[in-house]
Amino acid sequence: MLHDHPLLSAKGRRLDGKWGLIHTVALHENTVAASTLYNELVAAEVCEALGLATEPRTVTPGRRTVMEIAGVPLELIRWAARRSGSARRLPGRAGA
Repeated sequence: MLHDHPLLSAKGRRLDGKWGLIHTVALHENTVAASTLYNELVAAEVCEALGLATEPRTVTPGRRTVMEIAGVPLELIRWAARRSGSARRLPGRAGA
């Protein structure tokens, strides 16, 4: 399961070439949109490189969908989503 976080600097180069601070209030207000765009770009690049596709999945009814790799069984997604999942055996294997 791919899981990462982008790291942003609080400084940026302005149009005049000088360095300055990013407007953190505007960045904070647009965190979900920025995160969604980042995740979509990473998923598109990974899928293109590996010949995969994505599909939307509803995690919580009434909330926005999330994009998952198409064809991955829901049981495996749920297993991998648990933080303690790394200590468990894969579903469907002996002793699981």
